[in-house]
Amino acid sequence: MTDKSTQTVKDEWDKLIGRLDRAGIPSDPNWRTLVLYMRSMRGYSYLSERQKEQMQKLIVDTLRAKEYTDERYQELVLEQEEILLAPHKEKIQLALDETQALMSDVQRLLLRKKGDVQSLETTAVDLVESGGNPKNLISSMRKAFQEVVNSMEQDMKDLTELSMTDQLTKLRNRRAFDQCLEQAVSSAMSDGTPLSLVMIDIDHFKLFNDTYGHRVGDQALQVVSRALLKLGEEINAGGEIAYQACRYGGEEFTVILPGANGPSGAQVAEEIRKRIERCALNIEDKFGKLLHERLSITVSLGVQELDPNWNGAYVSNLVEQADKKLYFAKETGRNRVCHQLDS
Repeated sequence: MTDKSTQTVKDEWDKLIGRLDRAGIPSDPNWRTLVLYMRSMRGYSYLSERQKEQMQKLIVDTLRAKEYTDERYQELVLEQEEILLAPHKEKIQLALDETQALMSDVQRLLLRKKGDVQSLETTAVDLVESGGNPKNLISSMRKAFQEVVNSMEQDMKDLTELSMTDQLTKLRNRRAFDQCLEQAVSSAMSDGTPLSLVMIDIDHFKLFNDTYGHRVGDQALQVVSRALLKLGEEINAGGEIAYQACRYGGEEFTVILPGANGPSGAQVAEEIRKRIERCALNIEDKFGKLLHERLSITVSLGVQELDPNWNGAYVSNLVEQADKKLYFAKETGRNRVCHQLDS
């Protein structure tokens, strides 16, 4: 390194130390290292925009409070670790929840396999005891074995499908959504084609649930999912853009739109909004008596197109930006689509 380069590095370092001094950060190496580390995260491509915003807020709050105690240092370390690990914890919890939900289905399949094996054993014993032609015995036993193998292969397909399907709405579940979106983003970036994501939330769903009960709430979720599935069939039959609806969690849904730019995604979202607004839910008691007739359901929607200029974390940024617009739609009246935050 030349003397000039060395001097440049020293000057930059002195400027950085000066900024730390003016900010009132103590000369303790632990504090200065932590603040610089957190500050540098704005340039990390693997972090989502939300994580960067949370980290920036944490730094600003720390500088304003000017509380540079050992206790606060330990708290700050834990808080920034929580920001970094939050998305991973969410995915782990999701996997645990889905695994628990699948246990009963796995148990059912295992019991069915036990019955198949017992049936195969009975068939084999009966064939041997019948004393028939050995060639015919072998052919019959081979056929019986093949039937069990075919049944097992179908069970594996069924189990795979179950693991990717939300049982209440019959839409793709959160696990399938994560996989589909990852693949869609990868293809869009590779091919240079547009991709839009629609985030959907049922308006006032908690009040709806509290007023009419969870059973009726489940019916509302099914009404929305049927509308999403019907529109998806129509759009996918057209072939211009692709359409994949998923249940994101709770009363929130998503639609992945490969091939759709922002305005096209907003048009699809508006069609979703209008179709669901036209839906009506009748509520009956257990005896079939009509309690409430033609209850309306509305949704708010946020649309975001993939931006190739994002600094990495494309999947997370796509979800977060669509989510921001969804909540802007809810904050500005509900039952509407937000494609631009200044709309």
